[in-house]
Amino acid sequence: MEGVEEEGGDENGNDDGDGEAFSSASKWKILGVEGDGLLHYGELQQGMKTLRKTGQVSPRLWASQLLAQADTDRNGAVDADEFYRILRPEPDPEKLMGLAYLSGFDTWAELPRRLGVHMTQGNKILATDWVDNQYIYVLPMLESLLEAASRWRESLRREVLDPFEALCEGYRNGGGVGRTCTGSFADFDGVVEEDRQCDLAADGDVFGRIAHRDRCAKQRRLLLELYASAYVTELRTEQVLALYRAQAPGVDAEAKDGCLEQSRSVIRRAEKVVRFMETYVYRVPAARIASWRGAPDPTAYRFTYLWAVSSLYFWWRDQGRAEARSPQARRSPCYLNRMDPSELAIGLEAWIMEKFKGVLKGMPRVAGLELGDCLAPPKDGFTFPDDL
Repeated sequence: MEGVEEEGGDENGNDDGDGEAFSSASKWKILGVEGDGLLHYGELQQGMKTLRKTGQVSPRLWASQLLAQADTDRNGAVDADEFYRILRPEPDPEKLMGLAYLSGFDTWAELPRRLGVHMTQGNKILATDWVDNQYIYVLPMLESLLEAASRWRESLRREVLDPFEALCEGYRNGGGVGRTCTGSFADFDGVVEEDRQCDLAADGDVFGRIAHRDRCAKQRRLLLELYASAYVTELRTEQVLALYRAQAPGVDAEAKDGCLEQSRSVIRRAEKVVRFMETYVYRVPAARIASWRGAPDPTAYRFTYLWAVSSLYFWWRDQGRAEARSPQARRSPCYLNRMDPSELAIGLEAWIMEKFKGVLKGMPRVAGLELGDCLAPPKDGFTFPDDL
């Protein structure tokens, strides 16, 4: 940097902050360099802050020129990795809450977000929000979240479940019960597929059957719920990470298909957990609290409390969005709508909106907007994955 002009622009009289104009002393002053010929990291850090405030030129353009000049002079004090780290925006915790990514969106969370109005769900960067300056943090955040969820599940099994089963083993053997279906209950896949002593579909209420002989039955039911929550959290994180990787910019077709198949595999594992819980742990019949009732229904919703769990609705909706098999899946916020907004908001009977929805579908200019599905869900609910 020796011999640079003290004032003015480049040799052509330009002072636009691009090209050779970078070497002018006026540009160094903007960056806060003291003029000793060295590119000190602290000075450049302050310079980048100045550039952001003044909007003089692109910070990334200046960064590339600064690093090139430092390499040419061989006397710079710039660490490239550290310097580029300056250019990264600060993480925004409002957009990077892990819970928001695991919760999933339905129509009435997605539509307000698109309209820019207040949301009841946490904000997040969608998988296709590539231009958001926080997007660069999403995949690392999800990877860290998956590691944490895996550690949580494994520590729960190692520090709680295994000691519990060891303690109860004597009770079972002493009471003549022997090994039950819940002896390896922490391995949902193994219980469902590999344990030939157990038939989950025919066994009925195993807890009720052995409760009078197994002193651990009631405690086991509670631990099952705790462990299942940890396991499902891990699975959901794995699925969301796979879907974000599938929709990342520049991903090739083969890698995308692999990520989508991985996500479907995770859903199949989650379904086993749900069916296990419905069979052994729920305290009432699953049909009462986890079904699609249609109409009439005593509430303004066509589904019962845990229908979204039983159907894995949010998991499949995210999957359908990523696979994008239809125009609705690709662009409509009304995709797989499960609510009756008119009945929820103003008490209109659901059939009124169903009729109106049918009219809209018969109008080509309106049907292309895919907004009719916002008015009412299908009478018979959804069947996944067929309805994606």
